Amino acid sequence: MNNELHLILCGVWFDRVLCGDKRVEYRRITPRWTKQIWERRPVGLVLHRGYTRNVIRAEITLIDTGPCPYKGWEGDYYRVHFTPRVRRMVGKAVTAADGREVVKVGGLEIPVIGYVNCTGHPLSGDAENAMGIRRFTDGQSTPKDNITEL
Repeated sequence: MNNELHLILCGVWFDRVLCGDKRVEYRRITPRWTKQIWERRPVGLVLHRGYTRNVIRAEITLIDTGPCPYKGWEGDYYRVHFTPRVRRMVGKAVTAADGREVVKVGGLEIPVIGYVNCTGHPLSGDAENAMGIRRFTDGQSTPKDNITEL
């Protein structure tokens, strides 16, 4: 897509997008961002996890201006609202050094927060409020033996 906006995110913010609890990206109103966001009006968004090959592609649903909700970020910002393109990522469920269950996808270790069956109903955990991923079961195997979807 020729009209894509590429943004570099630190790991924390990238992981929050990956987990599904961040759907707006903020950029301070400066001449650089005015040209790249406001004047250009991109329709696609590519979020990069630092300077790695890990990316999330998304559709921009709205670009507006307004305050940023994060403490210490004063003034108005460009707010890029987006919806990530749905994509299945397969990873391996492992136990991390600290005993947490995580899923390894590429170089990322993403915490497992709960399980849902193939119809989307929770099996355990508080999947709506925790930060991490949801492991999906196929309804026949145990959660540890199957594919993980992000």
